[in-house]
Amino acid sequence: MAKTSKLVSFFRCSSSQYGITAHHISLFVSIYSVYESNNYASQFQVSRRRLMQLSKIQSKATYHKCLKDLIDKGYILYQPSYHPLEGSKIIIN
Repeated sequence: MAKTSKLVSFFRCSSSQYGITAHHISLFVSIYSVYESNNYASQFQVSRRRLMQLSKIQSKATYHKCLKDLIDKGYILYQPSYHPLEGSKIIIN
């Protein structure tokens, strides 16, 4: 699968899915931005703080809800890090 097709695929699928909001799209685009800056590594680490900054989501509750929805809908795989200096691991499907 071509690297950019993951983003295009997300937009195609999410446009027809009930419950995908601007917050979800903003969070996914932020995740994709980090993926791109990590040279499209299949797995990468990022902090909640960084994703909230990039996506302009200010509420932790909104962030966690959107993240959970992206996981549940199969857009990403997520492995949380409970270490304060290590980011959580993400894979874009």
